[in-house]
Amino acid sequence: MTLTCPIGPPPTPQGEWQSKFWSWITKTWFPLSATKEYVDTLVGNSGRWRFDGTSIVMADPGSGKIRADNATVASITQLAISVLTDFDVDATLFFQLLRAADKVIIQDRDDATKWMRFTMTGAPTNNTTWFLFPVTYVASLGTAPTNNDTLLVIIT
Repeated sequence: MTLTCPIGPPPTPQGEWQSKFWSWITKTWFPLSATKEYVDTLVGNSGRWRFDGTSIVMADPGSGKIRADNATVASITQLAISVLTDFDVDATLFFQLLRAADKVIIQDRDDATKWMRFTMTGAPTNNTTWFLFPVTYVASLGTAPTNNDTLLVIIT
């Protein structure tokens, strides 16, 4: 459960809320056990998805997953990204705001030397549980992700 405060200082936590911390950015209480990575997925322009390396078919990659239309990174022209991140945060509204020329950077969560960068060639298509991103390859470094690798997806 999330408690929000649209303006002013946060309310004093009571009961279950005594184990929460306040984010001035989102004006939301988060559990004290929340990790920085979890909070960042809620407030930033990035999220965490797992790579679906089982198929290159542009269809629903599964909850919390991302899939590419080609196993060769430089030949990728489409990305299928679940509306839910690996933390079950719904990114639908954020995805709907994206347009052509936005940048998509995909990095291995555990190895910053493994990344891919793309430019969007159009607005993503909403398929209810996943979005189809038309992209063009810009650059990459390191090896392509393998099935179930945890990836950071950064969109600017």
